[in-house]
Amino acid sequence: MERRCRVVACSALLLLAGCAAAPPPDSICGTTFQGRTPLQWAVHIADAEMDSKGGTPEHQPGQRGRLGKGTDYANAFWAMALLRLAVATGDERYRRYAQAIVSEVVDSAGGDGHRPVPASIGFNQMLTGRVLIDAMEHDADARLVQAAHRFRRALDALPRTTEGVYAYHPGNIIADGLYMTLPFQAQYALRFGRGEDRDDVVRQLRVSQQRLFDPVVGLPRHGWDETGHERWADARSGRSPGFWGRGAGWFMMTVSDTLDYLPFGYDRERAQLVQQLRALTAALPRWQHPRSGLWHHVPDKPGHAGNVLETSSTAMFTYVLAKGINRGHLDAGLRRTAHAAYAGLLRHRLQVDATGRPHLLYGSNVASLGKVPGQPDPQVYRDGSWAYYMSEGFSADNPHVIPAFVIASIEMDRLVQTARCDPR
Repeated sequence: MERRCRVVACSALLLLAGCAAAPPPDSICGTTFQGRTPLQWAVHIADAEMDSKGGTPEHQPGQRGRLGKGTDYANAFWAMALLRLAVATGDERYRRYAQAIVSEVVDSAGGDGHRPVPASIGFNQMLTGRVLIDAMEHDADARLVQAAHRFRRALDALPRTTEGVYAYHPGNIIADGLYMTLPFQAQYALRFGRGEDRDDVVRQLRVSQQRLFDPVVGLPRHGWDETGHERWADARSGRSPGFWGRGAGWFMMTVSDTLDYLPFGYDRERAQLVQQLRALTAALPRWQHPRSGLWHHVPDKPGHAGNVLETSSTAMFTYVLAKGINRGHLDAGLRRTAHAAYAGLLRHRLQVDATGRPHLLYGSNVASLGKVPGQPDPQVYRDGSWAYYMSEGFSADNPHVIPAFVIASIEMDRLVQTARCDPR
């Protein structure tokens, strides 16, 4: 239950002037959670992850989490979060660590940026392109530009649906796959003046939301199929049967982050994406767990046994809500939802071990749709059912959770430090 900010210990004169004490910690108007500001929590979690690797992203088996060095999307997501943390704190350690994660890509870049695109740059590597462009803001190394050009050219080799949307699997739109591609394409367009890329991204997002969004539940479904061959797809709508929390989070972040790269003058396109973001987030208060502030692994089935209150999706939703309020894209009334979610993460999903190191619990391991690449059908087939989502399991210090928590913390810190608060 929310607590109202109370007026305390004011003299009669000050009371007449409207004097009020600072809001109590963890209240809707407070700036701290469990004794730290959100930015301090971001630093605490990031330092724990970095320290567990001995201060280097070189991964060693048996260590905390699975974040390491290379172009895998989880590593790139982590590097993006660290670059944002470097900006928020002014601490260059985070920038150096982030650039070390993608150093092999930068080191291999050379010439004029027209070297052949390695076959290893696919959907799951494309997020690295955003790290390269982010790093350009504070590093004049020409190899960053050359590497970014190579990643942009790799986009041209990705398959698309007949409607022109990047197809994570042939003929499929997968909600989480779009985060790997579309914000990077929009960011590249802004950086290098490719207006046609920007138009393509906005169109893809419009089509994707039309295909994925379920107006009854108020969330995007995990996937859509145009081929008619996927067993997980509804025969009439082409949509997958279920909702995966982190998949919805990835898609919301895709719309939110793409907005960052639409310059003024693109008023109609910006208005479209703001409307999409509002539609995507409108149902989040409805599905939020009322006592913990978290969201379930399968968000539209809160009463089902075994449906864990999941950490990565909650962090992603918190990020999207706080950022949307900070940018003026979402109504300030959603502050309560974001605040309850962030407080819930720290209250219910943070555990400190005997050495004082923090851990984030109950992150969804993975989920996808259709065949597992490299395995013959029907050995493994991910059908998007309730049973499938329950089968994938959860883990502590999940590589999706840590970066999502850090960027959510950065946006929550901006929200609580700068946003005007109505305690009622």
